[in-house]
Amino acid sequence: MGLSIFACLCFFWPVGIFAIIKSLEARNRHMAGDYSGALTSAQTARYLAWGAILCGVILYVIIIAVESAK
Repeated sequence: MGLSIFACLCFFWPVGIFAIIKSLEARNRHMAGDYSGALTSAQTARYLAWGAILCGVILYVIIIAVESAK
């Protein structure tokens, strides 16, 4: 959950929101006893969070490159 929130707030929020949703889904499934579903949702949340971080870093680099070229 922490990685998802960090990715949403600091990097690329559109993907980060989906990571937070999947993290909440993983927590709810774990509490309901669906451990395999929780593991799948947690893994998806992790991939989405890292994707948000990657998109954010790429976007920041592009913005810096465009602004420095002016």
